[in-house]
Amino acid sequence: MIRISIPYVYNLLEALYPLTLIKQGDTLGNHLFNLFNADNLLDQFINQSLWGQSLRVCRQPGNSLLRQIRELYGEEIQGEKEIEYWRVVALQNQLTSFKAVLEAEFLITAAYLVTPQRGYDVATLIESAEVIFPTEVVVKVPEVTFDLREAGKCIAFDLGTAAGFHLLRALETVIREYWNVVMEGKPLPSNRNLGNYIKEMSDAGKGDRKVLAALKQIKDHHRNELMHPEERLTLDEAIGLMGITQSAIVAMLKEIPERPTVLPPDNSGLLAPGGDIEPI
Repeated sequence: MIRISIPYVYNLLEALYPLTLIKQGDTLGNHLFNLFNADNLLDQFINQSLWGQSLRVCRQPGNSLLRQIRELYGEEIQGEKEIEYWRVVALQNQLTSFKAVLEAEFLITAAYLVTPQRGYDVATLIESAEVIFPTEVVVKVPEVTFDLREAGKCIAFDLGTAAGFHLLRALETVIREYWNVVMEGKPLPSNRNLGNYIKEMSDAGKGDRKVLAALKQIKDHHRNELMHPEERLTLDEAIGLMGITQSAIVAMLKEIPERPTVLPPDNSGLLAPGGDIEPI
């Protein structure tokens, strides 16, 4: 998925418009800037940009127009040279052809407008959904960032079931860190599912009761339901699951310590007072 720049296409069309004003008898010098500008933007769009990889029908007409522009000012630029009638006609024909196929290209391009979801900012959901959760979560459990971001994208694009899977993956990532703290280094369950995490912590008398209750609620009313192929999460259900997941994560973060900062090795001792490198 690539974020597109709408002004980029607008600037291309704006650069091509002055070429429609070229008339027989005009001097080349009066149109050189516009010709060079159109040449540059059109070449980027057709042959160098990410757009070019997805073009289906307008690449050939675009390159034909590009050649026509370059033939107009030629290898030796003569600013006072008048533009011949046949060159004007050829240029206008290529412009008309390119604009027609470009419009057809955009009609079949898979472009969509992502609308806000229940008050959440679209850019936040797509690019940095982890900020919806406490800052501590990416500090204490940085591995969770991927699934939180993917869940945000799924909610932005109204993919409730997919969002649910990523939210539960994120929850389990935090549970593993919580387990290591409250179970004091005991190996993770051989069968790593939410039910086993809850049961073993409960049997050992470990873990906060509120945390275990929140996890049990998620297991009984969300996780187990989501595992059935016939079940699907609506957008509202996915947003609800995000809220419950957030509550459980916040509760676990209270007991998860920050990871120690790993400092780079101190190599200052390798240099002698005189600046020479001492042998190791």
